[in-house]
Amino acid sequence: MKRLSLLVFILVTSSAFAGNAQDASEFGEFNYNFKALPLEGKLATGTKAWSGDYWAFKLGNINLRWNSSYPIGYNLPSPGRASVMNMSESQLARLAPSEKWSIFQGDYAYSFVHEVASYTGKRKPLWAGICHGWAPASLYHEEPTPKVLINKDGVKVPFGSGDIKALLSYFYADQQEQATQMGSKCSIGRWLGMGGCGGDVNPAALHVLMANKLGLDHEGFLMDRDAGKEIWNQPVSGFSSRLVSGVRKTSRGYSVDVATSLYYTDESRPTWEVVFGTENQKTTTMELLYTLNLDNNMNIVDGNWNSGTDFPDFVWTTPKLTEFRDNWVGLELLLND
Repeated sequence: MKRLSLLVFILVTSSAFAGNAQDASEFGEFNYNFKALPLEGKLATGTKAWSGDYWAFKLGNINLRWNSSYPIGYNLPSPGRASVMNMSESQLARLAPSEKWSIFQGDYAYSFVHEVASYTGKRKPLWAGICHGWAPASLYHEEPTPKVLINKDGVKVPFGSGDIKALLSYFYADQQEQATQMGSKCSIGRWLGMGGCGGDVNPAALHVLMANKLGLDHEGFLMDRDAGKEIWNQPVSGFSSRLVSGVRKTSRGYSVDVATSLYYTDESRPTWEVVFGTENQKTTTMELLYTLNLDNNMNIVDGNWNSGTDFPDFVWTTPKLTEFRDNWVGLELLLND
């Protein structure tokens, strides 16, 4: 399953340094006029950008029996066909997402469980998981509700919302190969205090992206919100900007200082029921401070971060996946899209 790590490699190594507002053009045909752009925006109404687990490899990834009284993610004594046929739905509900998917497929050898296990390890860093799968799955699909699927043997396999999120997150981590990215991973400089990463994402390009995607189109994007060596991918769900200063005339055109609250969905532990409308749906705010430079027509040209402000390491998008083939046939039955 080399694809599971391929996207991580792309996101860490293949992006170019973002230098001005035009870097946002990689994400679409955007409006760059500061006066024409909204100062706030959010996702369209619905249940996208749901909180969920990033399924740490250290804890067993989606082999974790999260719904059990004693959650384990290693050396699972998965039940054979005869045992499965005699298990109640409540007993099946306590199995790992990977085990349930194997049972639904009629694979009592649990090849999928073994595949997942090959990527786990108790010496893995706790931050390492499939957030690069969870983030786009969360952003592009409505929050799944619990469902029951029947396999070829007539077994009713129950899937909680957390199970479905786990499978969908793994599916995205497994299948995605293309990503549009702005900014680069700071793997050495910034997290050692050496300043070797520059500004990564240019604030002008980020402002254009926020104002167009969230403000005009009501669509989100993805970001690595961690400035250090760890990668924490999050779905961005909204923003709200205010002008810290008035628009100033400069030799090049104009400039203005901006404070922006960037809202993103944070992780939460898996649950059987949905998290929207509960305390398990978690939204976190990143506060951004930057200066935008405008030309004489008030078009955003470039900008710079104000000293000490936090900002994303990189931002990215990837296509929504709509085809479920091979070992993923049937996953669409678990979705609410």
